Amino acid sequence: MKWDPEQILEDIGIVAKLCDIEINSDIISIEILPMPHKPPPNLPKGKMFTQSA
Repeated sequence: MKWDPEQILEDIGIVAKLCDIEINSDIISIEILPMPHKPPPNLPKGKMFTQSA
């Protein structure tokens, strides 16, 4: 499955709006990492890493 990072950001905004939550798109970043997918060792405090199959 091919995914589009810009579409993901748009979808997050739509879901947040449905929940009456305002999200500034500047606080969300998407980084595409090559395989194997491993959490970045220098992930800033308060940030989250998710892994897709």
